[in-house]
Amino acid sequence: MGVILVGGVLVWYWSADEGHHFPNQYDDAPVDVSLEEALSDHGLVLPDSAEGVRYTASQGLDGYPMSARFVIPCSWIPEFVSENRYVELDSDEEFDYDTVFRAERRGVPISADTSYYTRAGGEHRYESHALVTANDADCIAFLTA
Repeated sequence: MGVILVGGVLVWYWSADEGHHFPNQYDDAPVDVSLEEALSDHGLVLPDSAEGVRYTASQGLDGYPMSARFVIPCSWIPEFVSENRYVELDSDEEFDYDTVFRAERRGVPISADTSYYTRAGGEHRYESHALVTANDADCIAFLTA
């Protein structure tokens, strides 16, 4: 965190070099909160079997955005969906395309086998979207909130 004086106005800025470093965070995005805290704040739970977890979350940005990418056995998808109160969408036409773009940017393959899920804010103030692509017995999942 730093301060600059611009035209007589103090401007706060965040620098990745001065920021926190948390396990599993993406190195190319600002992260100012642990994965555990971000998931808790957003009312989300990752399965214990999740591997290769990478995430970004920033309380300091408007809306407190977060996203996570991980791999789990496809047999665990129903539990993941249920535990996070996701509802499967009938088609990708109903899905949040920003999440698709962000997932592709993070290396999640999008195909005809990709399933799309959403959760309205409801009891949590944040809505959430998830997509899951099967890759043999494992599934690559990506969620946003």
